[in-house]
Amino acid sequence: MFDRLHELYEKGLGYGVGIEPLIRQEVTDILSPEQLNDFLQSTRKYENHLSYSHVTSQFITRLIQTSYDSDNNGFFFDTSSLKDLVNFGLCLNGSEDRVLNLYVDGDLGNGCFSHVYHSNISIDGSVGDEAGFKAENSTIRVSGDGGIRHGWGAVNSYLEINCVSNALANYAERSTFVVNSVGNIPGKLASGCTFKTANKETYEKLKKLIPSENSVYFIHQDGSEEKK
Repeated sequence: MFDRLHELYEKGLGYGVGIEPLIRQEVTDILSPEQLNDFLQSTRKYENHLSYSHVTSQFITRLIQTSYDSDNNGFFFDTSSLKDLVNFGLCLNGSEDRVLNLYVDGDLGNGCFSHVYHSNISIDGSVGDEAGFKAENSTIRVSGDGGIRHGWGAVNSYLEINCVSNALANYAERSTFVVNSVGNIPGKLASGCTFKTANKETYEKLKKLIPSENSVYFIHQDGSEEKK
């Protein structure tokens, strides 16, 4: 079923980081959301290739966009048994009147869903660094943990993640961040943002570190919120 795509994909593995021209010119196939996940699973046999994570992410991301542009939506991917994919979902572009909806069951690597627009993303797993980097008008929920620089430069977006090690939401604007634990320098040069947590220790830390032009809330067990 995927003979042509597998041929292009194998060629792309040979290109490595220079795959973008090949993808832009030749990957025009339109797959349903179900077919897209099937194709992703079919790449498992190439996991030992040096370029697997990078090329697979770019390839699948291109196919998501072409599928969405052909009126498909509601994408689902199972990454639970795959090597962490790098830059998965980079530059996905939904629209204000038809938000791109996507769910991932499993972990992802660095840079997932960076530079996305008008997208609603749920990840039932953990991520590497820089999830939602410079996202705009998007929602990204991560049930697990992450590394550094999540939501960096995000605009009009919502990011929910369990734990971020460092540099959460630096340079972000008019966005909301919900976390359980944060590391150092959260919210550097952020403006008009809202930071929320149900962790009392994290709340005290955010109150001290978040610049005054932003808001900090503690979420009580009953769901009510207390502003700093």
